[in-house]
Amino acid sequence: MIAASAISPASRLPTARPRVDAAAPPKPRAASCACGSVVLHVNVSALQTVHCHCRSCRRSTGAAFSTWGCVPLAATYFSQWETLSVYQRSSRECESRSPRANRYFCSKCGCSVAMTYPATGRWPEPHSLWLSAAFLGDDDAGINVIHMYPEERPGWCDIDRQGCDDQPLSYMGDDHVCEIPDDEDRAFALVLGGTAGVPQLDPAHDEAFLLPPSECFRLRGLAPAPPKLPGSAALALEAPPDWAQSGSETTTADATVADDFRVRTIDVAGTTVSIFEVADPTSDDGCDTDSPRSAMCGGVLWPGSRAAAEALAEMSLAGRTVVEIGAGTGLCSLAAASMGAAEVVATDASPGVLELIEAAAAAQDLGVVRTQVFDFLGDAAASPVRGVDIAVAADLLYTEEITRAVARTCAALKTGGAAVIVTDSQRRHRDAFLDELDRCLPQADREFEATTVSDYTGWSYPDAGDVSVEAITVGVLRLM
Repeated sequence: MIAASAISPASRLPTARPRVDAAAPPKPRAASCACGSVVLHVNVSALQTVHCHCRSCRRSTGAAFSTWGCVPLAATYFSQWETLSVYQRSSRECESRSPRANRYFCSKCGCSVAMTYPATGRWPEPHSLWLSAAFLGDDDAGINVIHMYPEERPGWCDIDRQGCDDQPLSYMGDDHVCEIPDDEDRAFALVLGGTAGVPQLDPAHDEAFLLPPSECFRLRGLAPAPPKLPGSAALALEAPPDWAQSGSETTTADATVADDFRVRTIDVAGTTVSIFEVADPTSDDGCDTDSPRSAMCGGVLWPGSRAAAEALAEMSLAGRTVVEIGAGTGLCSLAAASMGAAEVVATDASPGVLELIEAAAAAQDLGVVRTQVFDFLGDAAASPVRGVDIAVAADLLYTEEITRAVARTCAALKTGGAAVIVTDSQRRHRDAFLDELDRCLPQADREFEATTVSDYTGWSYPDAGDVSVEAITVGVLRLM
């Protein structure tokens, strides 16, 4: 079953960017854990400070409650982080109502360092990092302070009622409302989740710390990356950010089209996979070559990708190298990595959609996924990668020119020893595909087999929006 994730609407993602108060720019500061092995540099004051009473925080820190301050991820970097480790509780451990989080700590002294919310959780925050009290500055105290999950606090822990309403309390959690004071003089609160939805940030403010999607959800620090973090969880920088070297902040006002995305969660043969789609796709994506959106064709889910991913699930992927051509959202690549493939290469002509795939892989700790720009129209009859075991071409037969180029690429991959899966939900150019394939690899009686994709939800350009159907028929061709 597929569902457009209700936990992560587009307004929750990078379009809702944290604001930096240009009137009083903070000075970059550094803080460390108890033993000094982890050193974090921060360039902003906390946008939101919370005292969290959930059971998970108590068990992770050993304290009656945990204090966290939220800062833009791009406004931080680690100059020392060799001992940084991460813990993420499993679904079986999520007995409280709080969302699953990545909790970072120093493996030498045990200091709690930071927390992030991955894309696979209820509150995906691609641009945010929650710092523990050990890494908050003096100017972070008292800024937008709220209590979270006070209903989970032990009976011996009393809460100072100042700043809390009697009914309901000013906090997130359970079925209560998250109260955000309406005060123009007060800095807005960066609070995501809760039954009240998302507080609106100031869309007119043109200063923000932005990250490209490929860096979303990833901690940033000087190379090398910590050995105790998953390969895709951290970004190793060769040099400190510009603001750290100059002593002042740098901001970026313009974002690429790929900075706006939404998360869609798909069940592929019992394996849950999250893909990042273009947040507000239009019928011009990929059609108008003069549009800045021209490179975003394929940035939404198509039924052929579902069928191809389910075909992959029927194969043994352990130890295999999988390549996806015209990857789009990268569902097949992400599914293959989730199902045990040793190496996965997602290729596409669009760097924009490849950034979304990289971000989705990083958010799900799928370190075996890498991306590569490959245009089968310009590189016809060429294989994008050597040593491929399984290749996938999902829903690419849009025009006859593209179709014949896809056929030549598939023939090259098959000649190189790969098993190839091709899917098509359009039905317009299958004959041209089979004709070109037979010209490259003569063989009689090849045909697409009809398969049914159940409970399909995805984008349909002709219908100008998401469509949901109980079943849709997709053609699948297997070259084994």
